[in-house]
Amino acid sequence: EALVPGSRSFLRENFSACLKLYVSLGRKYPADYLKAWIDETKGYWNGGYRYWRWYDEEIAAYFGAPNELGLENTVFSASARQAYLSYASLFTTPVLQPLSSLGLYTWALLLGAYAAWLKRDKNALFTTVLPIMIVGTLLAATPVYAEFRYAYSVACVLPMVIAACLSPKKVC
Repeated sequence: EALVPGSRSFLRENFSACLKLYVSLGRKYPADYLKAWIDETKGYWNGGYRYWRWYDEEIAAYFGAPNELGLENTVFSASARQAYLSYASLFTTPVLQPLSSLGLYTWALLLGAYAAWLKRDKNALFTTVLPIMIVGTLLAATPVYAEFRYAYSVACVLPMVIAACLSPKKVC
């Protein structure tokens, strides 16, 4: 690998200089750093950002128009295609649109953790630790602002976490 700016070799060879530059720019432009962090993480904590792949045009294009490589998805059942498009379009309505937002899942997780903490249920609170850590790593260093695959595990475990956090505490 060539020693060019941005390459791994360059960063390894000049780590301290790059870190010093990063910190000095952060001190000089703290508002820009904060704005950049908000823009990069807003999809994981703000309920107003739906998953970027959940749009009618993209779904409709998936079922017919060829992509840039000339490949196209062939659907042999027009009724199945229409049923799926109808189902997917439901999630663009104001009532169901938040369900395609990772921010909603994050806030539900935090509310569940808060409920477990209020009732002093260590077991229920423990169920929230791993999903909160996943969201925390996304807030620390996410590659994309609202990529569902990075927080998919949070969405999958959320029903169990909420059930554990909202159920009455059992004293054994």
